[in-house]
Amino acid sequence: MNTKIRKSVLLYILFFIPFFKPVGLSVYAGINSIYLVWKLASLCVGIFIILNESNGMFITYKRDTWFRGLFLFFIIYFVNCFSVSRDLVTILSNILVILELITILSITKSKSKRKNMADALNFIFSILLFLQIVSVFYIKAGHVVFEYIENDYTYLLGTDNYSAFATIPMLGAILFFEYKRKSLFSRVKKVFLCLGLCASYVYTGAVTAAIMSVVTVLAYIITKYNKFLLKFFTIKKVAVFCVLVLFLIMAFDIQNHMLWLLRLVGKSAKATTLNSRTIIWEKAFNIIKENIIFGIGELSAEQVEGYALYGMGHAHNLILDLLLKSGIVGTISYLFFYLGFLSKYFRKALKSSGFILVITLIGYFVLSMMDDYPFMPYIYCCLGLLWGSVKNEE
Repeated sequence: MNTKIRKSVLLYILFFIPFFKPVGLSVYAGINSIYLVWKLASLCVGIFIILNESNGMFITYKRDTWFRGLFLFFIIYFVNCFSVSRDLVTILSNILVILELITILSITKSKSKRKNMADALNFIFSILLFLQIVSVFYIKAGHVVFEYIENDYTYLLGTDNYSAFATIPMLGAILFFEYKRKSLFSRVKKVFLCLGLCASYVYTGAVTAAIMSVVTVLAYIITKYNKFLLKFFTIKKVAVFCVLVLFLIMAFDIQNHMLWLLRLVGKSAKATTLNSRTIIWEKAFNIIKENIIFGIGELSAEQVEGYALYGMGHAHNLILDLLLKSGIVGTISYLFFYLGFLSKYFRKALKSSGFILVITLIGYFVLSMMDDYPFMPYIYCCLGLLWGSVKNEE
C-alpha cells in the first residue's frame, strides 16, 4: 500500500515539475528543450486528468461564476497578442498551464489523489525554495552559475524581486501542506525556509521582496494564533488601499512627501525604487489612454527597445499592467476573478489551514503593486489549493 502511494506521488511529481522550470536554467539550451517536451507531455496528461474529473469541473465552474472572469481576461489578452503576432505558442502554453493547475487542484475530490498531489507539490516546492536560498548566498559570493547580468545577479528562480513571485507563493503552499504536521523535521523545515527566505532578500538588498517576505511570515505567525489580522485586512480593503496609493503617487507624487521614511532604508530621493517605477507608470498610462477599452496585449520588441516603458516589457504594477494587456474590460474581469474568489471563500478559509493561503494571496497582491508577473504559475497553485480545500473541507 505504501509503495503504491509513493509511486502515485512520484507520478504527480513528474507531472508537475515542467510547469515550474527555474528561470536560472533558461541559459542552458539543452535543458530548455527537455523542459519544453516535458511540459507538452504534462499538458496532454493534464487534459486526461481533467476529463476524468469532468463532472466535478462542471459543478465547480457552474457555481463559481467569478472564474469566468479569468477566462475573459485570457481571451482578450490572447486576441490582442494574436492580432500583432506575438509569441503565441509561449503565451498559449502559459495560459493552459494556469488553467490546468487551478482546475486539477480544485476539482479533484478523491482524498488519496489530493494527498498525493499535495505531497508532490510539497516536495517540488521545498527543493526549489531550498536551492533558491542556497543559490543566493553562493552566487552573491561571486560565483556565476546562470545568466550573467551586469550590476545584477541571476539566482535559481531569477533576479531579486522577480524571484519573490515564485518564492512567496511556494512558501505559502509549503506552510499550508505542513500545517498539521508536528514532527521535528517539519518544524525545522518551516523555520529554515521562512528564515532563509527572509535572510536571502535582506542579504541581497531587494527592498520590496525583503519587506514582503518578512511581513508575510509575520502575518503567518500572528494569524496562526489569532485571526483578528485577517478579519481586519480583507482583500477588498487591501485592494482599495493599493489602488488609492497608486492614484496618490501618480497624481500627487506622494512618495516625495515621505522621503524621511525612504531614507530609513538607505534610499535617497533620486535613487528610490519607487521613484524609478513612477517613470514607467507614467509611460504605461500614456499607452493605456490610447487603448483604454481592450488594451494592446504585449509590447513589441521595437517598443521595448524604443523605451516605450523606459526599457521595460511590462508596467511594474498589476493594475496598470492589466490595463495595458487587456484594457478596462480585461482588468475588471481579472479582478473579479481574483478578488471575487477570495471574498467568497474568505470566512470559510479562516476556519481551516486555508488562512495561510489567504495571507499568501493577499501578500502577493500587494507585492504586485511594485512589480507584476501575472502569468507565473506559482500563485495559481495557491488559488487552486485554496479553492479545492474550502470545497472539500472535511
